[in-house]
Amino acid sequence: MASQKKPRIFISRRHGDDPIAKIMFITLPSDCKVLVDELEPGLGKPIREKILRLIAQSTHMIVVWSEASRNSPWINQEIGAACQRGIPVIPLIQRGIPLEAMLEGMEGVLYSPDNWFDGIKTLIEKLEVQLKNDGYEVFDKATAVQRLKGALETYQALDKFD
Repeated sequence: MASQKKPRIFISRRHGDDPIAKIMFITLPSDCKVLVDELEPGLGKPIREKILRLIAQSTHMIVVWSEASRNSPWINQEIGAACQRGIPVIPLIQRGIPLEAMLEGMEGVLYSPDNWFDGIKTLIEKLEVQLKNDGYEVFDKATAVQRLKGALETYQALDKFD
């Protein structure tokens, strides 16, 4: 592919959703710049400013929509900031949690807390199509799915230590 632009994807989530966000971070290919607030420097600066800067730098946002995030004013503010900038917001929706406020009526991807694989795999498949339609360099879906399998196996192995 010639000089196509590369996507920058901000992952919005509550800290209780960190495991699924980490799996997505590992899974999304390196040709996607994944923006997560904890990975950006900013000691001594307001977290809100850092998050708004990352959202402004993003081309897409994935929101992990769960019981925890639906009650979070921060998540709703992040969604609002992305929508104001015209940044597509892609909800990854925990099965049984209805979309509310700005997400209501948006197309998303369902996941089950006891089976992240199917939800994230579907997200990768749909994201590949969306990015291509938006004019971004498209990643290799098969490689991303392999990375997903490896990340989940590692997570499950580490989870046995808890």
